[in-house]
Amino acid sequence: MKPYDDNIVTFRLMLDGYLAAVVRFEEAARSKDSAAAFRPLFEALNWAAALDERLGKHWAPEGEPLAWSWRASLSGAEAMEGLRFVRNRLHHQWAAALTLDGDGRSYTRTYPLVYFEWRWRSVDEIPAGRERTGEREAYAEHLEGRPARATLATLADVFLHASDLLEPRIAESRPADDTADPA
Repeated sequence: MKPYDDNIVTFRLMLDGYLAAVVRFEEAARSKDSAAAFRPLFEALNWAAALDERLGKHWAPEGEPLAWSWRASLSGAEAMEGLRFVRNRLHHQWAAALTLDGDGRSYTRTYPLVYFEWRWRSVDEIPAGRERTGEREAYAEHLEGRPARATLATLADVFLHASDLLEPRIAESRPADDTADPA
């Protein structure tokens, strides 16, 4: 049985695109090359925006789609509104959303070891553009100054959980094995 009546791809297929972009970002973020980090970040943010819209249109736990309020239903999703803000600035104003923090305060145990971190820029450094009410504030509260990879990882967890709610996995039944020993 298809999860949707329309001829559309599954949420899980779109999620795979997001997760692949996040992996490419994590790999690129191990270098100090801003262009290498920008490309997969741009892709991951676009996948995240598409998944955000998809959840709003298709997740209806009580019969009606939740729209943007889906974000209040899942822990960690509060960053999504801020992520939409920065995604739109990258997409429409071509903003450089990340800054390289190399002062050692961001040391995290990753391999190979690095002593720098790609962080979300200050909201004041992001070019102005059209925005929904609250997006700028959500960016400042949930993303500004934080490691980009941590935000992307948190949203990966949110989307993985949402995929189980939106498209529950159902075990396929298999025919009984008549040759098995009943003892």
